[in-house]
Amino acid sequence: MRRLLLMSALALLVASGCGRDEARYRWERALLAADRLADHEDYRAAREAYVHLSTGDMAEPAREAELRYVQYRLAWLSEREGDYRAAVLGYQELWGNEQRDEIAAKAMYRVGYIFYEPLGRREDGLEVWERVMTAMPDTIAAGKALREILSHYDREGVPREALKFIERLYPRLHDTPIDDNLMYRYGQRLRALGSEDGAEKAFRRVIDDHPTSGLVDDAQWELADLYRAQQRFDDALLILRFITENREESWIVGSYDSEYVDDARFQRGIILLDALNSHEEAEREFWRFLDEFPESILRDDARWNIIQSRLAREDGDGARDGCAELTEVEPESRWVDDCETIVAALNQGASPRSLRREAAD
Repeated sequence: MRRLLLMSALALLVASGCGRDEARYRWERALLAADRLADHEDYRAAREAYVHLSTGDMAEPAREAELRYVQYRLAWLSEREGDYRAAVLGYQELWGNEQRDEIAAKAMYRVGYIFYEPLGRREDGLEVWERVMTAMPDTIAAGKALREILSHYDREGVPREALKFIERLYPRLHDTPIDDNLMYRYGQRLRALGSEDGAEKAFRRVIDDHPTSGLVDDAQWELADLYRAQQRFDDALLILRFITENREESWIVGSYDSEYVDDARFQRGIILLDALNSHEEAEREFWRFLDEFPESILRDDARWNIIQSRLAREDGDGARDGCAELTEVEPESRWVDDCETIVAALNQGASPRSLRREAAD
């Protein structure tokens, strides 16, 4: 008898679990359908679908975060329909009770946008965006709010106000997930205003204080470009080397590199070729570029620069070979005609160095 009761209880548990799974499946399918209606601008039908998802028995399988998402979408529909009062009220409910999740941040960001753009209350919009940053600095919306605020100052043509904004907020947001972003933007704007020393310090702070930040590569690239403009070529080469060596391997996704790694390798070659006249080193750098990035759109430029390094070294035979290889491997290259001219001049006895052209930068 006890065994029969146990089996019955297990059967009931399995059945209820299956029922729960089926209800979840129906709810998720209905949510996808509601989102599709909203994305196709059938707002009336979308609203009915969202309301249905968030009320009564239909809401039971939903998790709290999912119901908050539905509430966010209902406010978003009001915004799209131009009912800004209803939209703001709907969004505000999502960050009440000290809610500090991504949905709350997105909702607050949208309120800032409504104030700033359609209502034309720009100061209120800026204030709300700043609140997103200070209240929820670990969210994606905080980064978007920062970009909006800085873009405002850029459009207004008051870049120093952007600097003042960052200087005011950075102490408050230091040691939060957004402080690296603030410092990087600070460096960019300092450089644009001609404060190269200040920009260098800002980019250095990003690199030194936030070694795991996704902006380290960007800061290194900015710093290398700054050094190159200042003709501090050895410093530029060092920073570019750090970028080229920042290559990692993952057994899941294979290799993954900085977005600047190919450009960094190429720019090292340019500096060695044009600025330092280290022609053999430059050629080696461009060969490494071709080996590491065989699909790059700069591959024919790299071959052209190899030819230029050989001409600079009075290596006429090497330049001929380089032109022959470029023509064979990259027959559509813009440099093919120039190579024909160079080879013809070499065959007529011209000095290789006199045929040296500008490098492809």
